[in-house]
Amino acid sequence: MRIQEYVLDGKIDFGLMALFDPSEIDERLVFEALVIGQCMVCVGKNSPLASKASVSLQELIGYPVVTFSDEYKMKTFALNFLKNYGKPKLLITSGNSEGAKKFISQSVAIGFYSDISLKTDPYVLSGEIVPLQINNPQTYCYFGILYRRDANLSIPSMEFLHELRVQAKEFCRVHRIPEPHNG
Repeated sequence: MRIQEYVLDGKIDFGLMALFDPSEIDERLVFEALVIGQCMVCVGKNSPLASKASVSLQELIGYPVVTFSDEYKMKTFALNFLKNYGKPKLLITSGNSEGAKKFISQSVAIGFYSDISLKTDPYVLSGEIVPLQINNPQTYCYFGILYRRDANLSIPSMEFLHELRVQAKEFCRVHRIPEPHNG
């Protein structure tokens, strides 16, 4: 929310952010998706869930959850979805991704991440953390650029955004992720 405010107020030219619902953006702003990911639940390799390919949110309700601070939408997203099936067991809210992943890797808690952030994650690559698909169609996360509809971006901003778009396309190509369709 702070990024939206800063862009609207002209404090920053653009923001980089993740959204679960791009339609919630103020109409004076443009959100340009660069990469679309899917929300995954992460469990430790010794979790009873680790052998599954996917899980339902109902299956997750009994597990302690580690989340990020309130500034990250993933916390609200995950807890709101879980609340539909009971009371989530929030173990800890951490501002430290590394600390959260330690809890997950030791099967003390589960956590929610976008598959995009897990593509090169050392815990996932080593098998210490196992990402599982969630059986819910509304688990997409859009990563992109937010700017004012009437923006007059500086040349350095435009050059940075051009390079960011190029790198996002390359990331999608390398990781075989479909590119988002904007507009």
